[in-house]
Amino acid sequence: MPTPVAHALCGYVCHQISTRRGERWQIGRILGLIVVANLADLDYLPGAFINQPNSFHHGMTHSLTFAVLFGLLAGAVGYVWKRQFWSVAIIMTVTYASHILLDFFTMDTAEPFGEQLLWPFSSAYFLSPIALFRDIDKGGTNATFFLRAFGLYNLKTVALECAIFAPIIFIIRYMKVKFNGKRQ
Repeated sequence: MPTPVAHALCGYVCHQISTRRGERWQIGRILGLIVVANLADLDYLPGAFINQPNSFHHGMTHSLTFAVLFGLLAGAVGYVWKRQFWSVAIIMTVTYASHILLDFFTMDTAEPFGEQLLWPFSSAYFLSPIALFRDIDKGGTNATFFLRAFGLYNLKTVALECAIFAPIIFIIRYMKVKFNGKRQ
């Protein structure tokens, strides 16, 4: 799986792509999409309670079904709050699904390999044969999980992820300025 930094950068990309002409930089919206892009990894929490943080990782929270359900729930909240169902549902589904997409294209070094993309319809795990991202070094217990999080391997992984996303963000921002005539 990529680091939370890669997921955060992808959340920012989702913000950039979904921002309409003339909309200003909205820090709350950006932070919200960054959180949504990382939500699938909340499946570490149940495992942390039994000192095996990886036990439930890449299960139902890493499925397309979960992404759609999350998006629909967010759309319902958006409708109650601002009378916007579909625009909220779509951006939230896409942003949540971005996490699943990045994980799909990541080297996986721990069993089970891949993620349950089609849960609850299938318990099979899926993983792309092409790895665009490196896996992170994480331990099997709570102590090693957090100790390894800030190791040199993971710092190099973050640097590579930034190198991947920097040109993408630059191109999106450049295209928005070119076609909209305004900086965002």
